[in-house]
Parts: sequence; C-alpha cells; structure tokens
Amino acid sequence: MSSVGNGHGGCAPSTCDDILLQSQILLDLDPDVNLHVAVSRDYAQSSLGSTLQCMDPISPNEWVCLGCFATGTIVPLQQHAQSRLARDLLAHHAILPDRDSHRSVQLVMTHMVAWEHLDAFKVLLRDATTEVHTVHGGYTRVHLNESTAARNANSHALCAVVVHVDRVQSLISWMCCGRNAQIKLGCPALCVQKSAFSVVLAPFAPPSSPVRPEAATTSSVSCDDLLLEECADDDVIW
Repeated sequence: MSSVGNGHGGCAPSTCDDILLQSQILLDLDPDVNLHVAVSRDYAQSSLGSTLQCMDPISPNEWVCLGCFATGTIVPLQQHAQSRLARDLLAHHAILPDRDSHRSVQLVMTHMVAWEHLDAFKVLLRDATTEVHTVHGGYTRVHLNESTAARNANSHALCAVVVHVDRVQSLISWMCCGRNAQIKLGCPALCVQKSAFSVVLAPFAPPSSPVRPEAATTSSVSCDDLLLEECADDDVIW
C-alpha cells in the first residue's frame, strides 16, 4: 500500500515545492460571503496583520484559514499540521491547486473509533457535516459500522466519512479551517489507530434533499460507487 506518514517523506521535494509555490496564489473568494478560505500565511499577514505573537512553525507559504487568521483563533501547531496534511494529500494524488482548483472532488476519511469515544466522535461528525454544507457548499455521507464493536474498552467502530465539494479549492479551505480540526487531522485522541485519507476527482452530485446533521451518523448508503477497498490501496496515513 502506498502511504504518506506524518513527515514529508511521501512526496518528492520538488513536488512539495511546487505545491508550496502554488499556495502563494490567492484562491478565489468573496470576503463578504465567506472568509473561511485557504490562503498563504504571507498573504493573510500582509492583508490583515497578525494577532499572534508567534506564528512558528507556520512558514510564509503555508496555507492558513483566512477567517481563523482574522479572528486570531489559529493554533499554530495545529494549523501547520492541517496545512501539511492537505498539501501531502494533494501531492500524493497529483492534484494541483491551480490547475485543478475548480474541479469537483471527494475526500474519504477512514477512522477506527474507540468504542468509549464513539458518542464524542458522533458529535464532532455532526458539526463537521453542518460545516461542509453551510460554509463550503458540499455534503457528506457517513458509513458507520457499530456492529464491529462491543461495549468494552478494547473494541472499536469502523467509520468512513465521504466529503463531497464542487471544487478542490473548497476542500483545501475545509481541511485548513480550525473548526472541527480534530476530525480533519484523523481524530488521534478518539481512534485506536492512525486514520487513512484518500482523494479522488469525481462529479459533484448533491442529494435531492439535504442530509440532516442528526442523520449523518446513521447513513447506510453505499459509498457513492467509490469502493473503500480501492481507496485503501492508495491512502495517505495520518
């Protein structure tokens, strides 16, 4: 299985540099509508100034959420991890932010959630579902198999979360926003092993009726013709 770990070893330096260079480009935004878009730290800082005394380890070309930056709610270490994961994920799947910015995409996150943390995970997932829909104009499908778990500390539930958005740009912005950052980083405090991430360019086909957040964790719909087994062969492990 091809995988990328917590470091940058999974993509060649030239590829990572290309991604970093693209991060200097301001992604399309209408600030009157939505400030939660990914821009480079340098752009955010030159446009808004900085409300943080220390931005380490965020480099000038790394992505930050403009809305979080504007309100001073960025946690530098967390933001660095989110930006790095988004960059590694795109590089791993040969998706370029400038070339593919307006192509529709879906992200699959696979979590092995510890049984004792399942309720907390569901709360986080419901808010993430709302965020995807209301802020980024996308939708989610959740496939939660609680039958794999029994009520004891050593068991877990398998959960696959599929995030659909109409533009790669929107996916980057969602992944780099501090809201629900825990789920975007694989919920390490709630899971029994590292989570897996996979991205594929795919048609954007929102459901005919909106998915209610309270129903997000009870979906039994198959994964929109995307086989999780196939994704598992080419995941980014985080």
